[in-house]
Amino acid sequence: CHTKPSCPILHRTTQSHRSQIMASDLPDWVALPEADTSPGAAAARKAFFDVIKPGGAAADKVGLGSKAALIFGRNPDTTDILLEHPSISRRHAAVLHDGKGGLFLYDFGSTHGTFLDGNKVAGRTPTALREGSRVKFAESSRTYVLRLPSPAAAAAGAAGGAASAA
Repeated sequence: CHTKPSCPILHRTTQSHRSQIMASDLPDWVALPEADTSPGAAAARKAFFDVIKPGGAAADKVGLGSKAALIFGRNPDTTDILLEHPSISRRHAAVLHDGKGGLFLYDFGSTHGTFLDGNKVAGRTPTALREGSRVKFAESSRTYVLRLPSPAAAAAGAAGGAASAA
């Protein structure tokens, strides 16, 4: 459900609450992906996670380009993407945009950790993501694989969209 615009999970957190989260817990360089028109920023706006179940079956897609920080966790009131495994913290981790096309994984200091390509990331330390990065949250069996279109493809898609809108 969390990839559909009508999904209640995506729309539960109020803007004032989101501002409090942003101001108090995230690096000050976090910026909306729309802040830069470079090809790298265009690709970041189209980035998504392929969610993979054990055994390799695709479960879902999670778009990452709509917000400066997309928060993952178990509490539907403070997260954008609801993760239901009991080992996941209420507000577990985030994917951050730097406004220039960079994407970063940020663990809020969760009890059971966040893993990037099999290695536990340091809490409260942004860690760069790249095409194909594999993320796991705590002891959940699902793997989130970053898909990032090439900057040229993203720029061409953005130009095509702008031309058709004109």
